[in-house]
Amino acid sequence: MNRKLIFFTLIILLLIILTGILLPVPLPVSISNKQAFHDSVQMSYSGEGTLFVCSANGDTLLSGENVIIMNAPLETAADRERTVLIYTPPDFDRKEVYPVLYLLHGFAAHPTFWIENLIPSIERAVSNGELPPLIAVIPDGSLSGNGTDDPDTSIDERGGCWYINSNRTRYEDFLLEDLPAFVRTIAIISDDPDNIVIAGSSMGGFGAAYYALRYPERFRNAGLFYPALDLRYAVRGNRLKAYEADKYKPITRDNPFRIVNKAAGSGILGLTDKWCFYPVFNSDSAAGVFWTEDLPVWQRQKDVNPADILLIDNPDLTGSRFFIQTGSSDDFNFDDHQKVVLPMIRQAGGTVEPQDTIIPDGRHNWTSIEPSVPDFIDWLADTFE
Repeated sequence: MNRKLIFFTLIILLLIILTGILLPVPLPVSISNKQAFHDSVQMSYSGEGTLFVCSANGDTLLSGENVIIMNAPLETAADRERTVLIYTPPDFDRKEVYPVLYLLHGFAAHPTFWIENLIPSIERAVSNGELPPLIAVIPDGSLSGNGTDDPDTSIDERGGCWYINSNRTRYEDFLLEDLPAFVRTIAIISDDPDNIVIAGSSMGGFGAAYYALRYPERFRNAGLFYPALDLRYAVRGNRLKAYEADKYKPITRDNPFRIVNKAAGSGILGLTDKWCFYPVFNSDSAAGVFWTEDLPVWQRQKDVNPADILLIDNPDLTGSRFFIQTGSSDDFNFDDHQKVVLPMIRQAGGTVEPQDTIIPDGRHNWTSIEPSVPDFIDWLADTFE
């Protein structure tokens, strides 16, 4: 009897290991090691532009000959500093007005993500004359505001701010007011919507979509890479089921243990609503800087959810442009979010590029997006022409 039990236990363990290899957790965060991304990885910037590292905790974050370390901007409503990276092009002229690209990183990631993955392509495009010189603004989106978070904090309390006002932080106020004012102490950035692009990946893609839909008069152009476009997406109560129009029903009941990721053992690893959403959307359970009453998480999500904004607010997106790319095998099922949201964007007057927004066999990572970067550069060039 004991031998049979041991045999079946070994078989189960082997299946779990094999599944984990075939479908690994794709997030840039370690469940066992709570250190923030840049705590253990020192990056360098070797481009021809200048990178202003405005650090909230004194960490240099990046090294390099053209890196300038300075104090971070004050997040006025929360009365604390927030880390920001600001890229300026070669031959930068403080008297010239530049188009601006806001880049929002994903959940449990860091602003250096964009320095590594997109800024080099932008620099080459500027050098080749494909793009005009521009300013890139890359704010930190962690709960702490400096990208580190307390290593002693439980994993359920770590992660991003989702770029909204909440009892964690009034991030929306920061991005709309404090951040542009701070950037203008370094460079003159355009306030013409045709010369402003907001882009993001994953949670940052949600943020970019949110601002483009909530403030289309200001953010008319949005680049969305594997974005979370429907925070209440569910088919028969499951976030990960394939879209079926007659079975799709937005979430109206909280479940902190609802699984959000297709990776093997996601529930065991804690990749659930509680880990991904509760640090922000359940922050009204305690007194804070924004919300005064304790509402269900799904209701807080509904207030800022791109799908709900389109359905309820019916924004006029005439003249709005969206560049969207998501893998067909997205680990969070964000490819199915598009089936809900993209028809509503088009119906509201917005244009979506490229024609095929789904990358065959693509996953929830930048490796899948990399081949689409030249198309995004072309889209940027059309925006800033």
